[in-house]
Amino acid sequence: RNSVAAKCVVLNSDGVLSLQNAEKSIHVALAQSVEQFWMANPAYSVSDQDLSNTLWAYGQFGLEVWFPFFQTTPVGTSTGPSTAAAPLTFLSRDRSLEFDLEVYPIGFLPDWAVIVGVSQGFSSPPASFGLGGPVFELQTKTHPFLHSILRRMIEKDLDIGGSVIAMARKYSNVPHYSHSLELLLHEVLEDEYQVVGRSLKQAKAPNGLFSPPPASADVPPLPVGAGLTLKRVVELLKLLGGPLYAPLVVACARKTDPALWSLLFHPSFGADPPQKLFDMCIQNGDIRAAASYLRVLQLHDGG
Repeated sequence: RNSVAAKCVVLNSDGVLSLQNAEKSIHVALAQSVEQFWMANPAYSVSDQDLSNTLWAYGQFGLEVWFPFFQTTPVGTSTGPSTAAAPLTFLSRDRSLEFDLEVYPIGFLPDWAVIVGVSQGFSSPPASFGLGGPVFELQTKTHPFLHSILRRMIEKDLDIGGSVIAMARKYSNVPHYSHSLELLLHEVLEDEYQVVGRSLKQAKAPNGLFSPPPASADVPPLPVGAGLTLKRVVELLKLLGGPLYAPLVVACARKTDPALWSLLFHPSFGADPPQKLFDMCIQNGDIRAAASYLRVLQLHDGG
């Protein structure tokens, strides 16, 4: 008998979302205060690399996701926690995804890696309509989640050159692909800076602009494991290709505080130096990205 088909997800009237195994009479609570949930038919989406293999829930604690929900990898491998309960396991809840509180999610599109929601908006019709005021309407909005899935895979120490890059390339044709990779780098950079930012030496030039310490300066030791996730994200961007890598880094840099650049361009786990990335943009004929690096070069390298 198909062990996937024997499982079912139940949302009771108290808002408790649970997974039940009809064969073994096992009941596992997944989340509380849930209003609604979505998932694809597991009979058609049991691959660990398929975004259809996700369970989404929305309620008091925001938007929550389990990926992969049904796991087909043998127990004890690097893709999930070891468990002796059954060869087919599911992962525990990851951290809630940030989602616009003004948007109410109504479903997800795994083929496009977006969450679909509705929000209330209004428009002002012409006076000739004779309505005498704004017209309130429902607006459909989408929210990409590819970057969140890629980050969870990276944090679980999956192979960057294998499963992670395969997942990233699988969605390279979606419209928000570059934006999702930029979000991945931006979120990891900010979170890593909260941990290691105080350990990085920073100085300010007389004109008040940020200036990193010279390469010969003594740099205080960083916490164990510092910058590891950022290093793996940068590695992923490099593997995805040079024409994509340099523009993504500068797009992230221009939208963050220059104080974070000491981490973004850190020689041990950050991106390549701005001058090298600038030269890459020139070689690739990306004049717009190269122009964006001029400000970074001025503040970071004092050029």
